[in-house]
Amino acid sequence: MRAAAMRGSTIKLMTGEQMGILNNDFFNQEVECLRRRVGQVECNKTHEEIAKTSLQEVSKLEKEVDAILALQEETRSCSLGGM
Repeated sequence: MRAAAMRGSTIKLMTGEQMGILNNDFFNQEVECLRRRVGQVECNKTHEEIAKTSLQEVSKLEKEVDAILALQEETRSCSLGGM
């Protein structure tokens, strides 16, 4: 009986160790998955910031171009009116 009990406890111990290893592997996989997701979120934030900055620069350029075109139009109308 003792030998069977020892084998049973050994099997339980080995099974427990295997479950621990599986849990560690699962935990490590989940941590790696979370790291990838955090990396993607950070990447998206960076791209959003770049896009916002680019749009702000384009808006400034549009205003400058509009001002130049308005000045040119004003100059044309003055030169045509003076003739």
